[in-house]
Amino acid sequence: MSAPADGVFRRRDGARTYGYEVGVVCLDFDSPFIPGDVGHAATFGAPTLYRRVPRLSVPAILADAGREFEGAVVEAAGALAGEGTGIVTSNCGFMIRYQAAVARALPGSQVLLSSLLQLPLIAAMLGDTVPIGIVTADSRTLTEGFLREEFPGLPSPLLVAGLEEAPSFHYTMFGPGDALDRPAVAEEVVTASAGLHRVGAGAILFECAALPAYAAETQRRTGLPVYDFTTMVGLAMNAAHRRPF
Repeated sequence: MSAPADGVFRRRDGARTYGYEVGVVCLDFDSPFIPGDVGHAATFGAPTLYRRVPRLSVPAILADAGREFEGAVVEAAGALAGEGTGIVTSNCGFMIRYQAAVARALPGSQVLLSSLLQLPLIAAMLGDTVPIGIVTADSRTLTEGFLREEFPGLPSPLLVAGLEEAPSFHYTMFGPGDALDRPAVAEEVVTASAGLHRVGAGAILFECAALPAYAAETQRRTGLPVYDFTTMVGLAMNAAHRRPF
């Protein structure tokens, strides 16, 4: 919590705690959230508050083309903003479905629900002929059609690699979720990213909020810039806390 300009701190109605910078709207999902995962409170290096959306499971969000959960996501995001979080994000890239509604509802906040919001920026940096490689939890849902609908006019070629059939990732994200084999999942993520690199991707974007944990290994293997929830939220944090020159 930044000190107010007049040095006087004021009570916020309904607040029980103070000092949260990042608020995360969460799926109704249990997993070992490791460092680097958006679900791990140390990932952003700033006080982080979480709010779960009841019944919004992994299968539910993948199927929610009709935005049935939009109201519940707006409510959860509003509760986080009400606790003083100036940056509101989520722990699933498929929450891009609710981005516009939440941003409209919270005009005083920086709303960044999906790492996919970085696509236009990456496209502008790479130019309109270099493909962007996207690693997703489920390529059956995150199709090129899905992406073009969310980002009409995006000029860049898009290459998508899914982890839905990667055994260790699938066990944690789609299966029992009671354990996470970090080395095994890292190899699956890096292998998917390296495959995108081989077919011409000029950058890697992780849709899934669990994948920033493996960004450094991916970059070492591919040599490519890697974008994810942490690069996106980091941009918002830097914009909110400018250092003097």
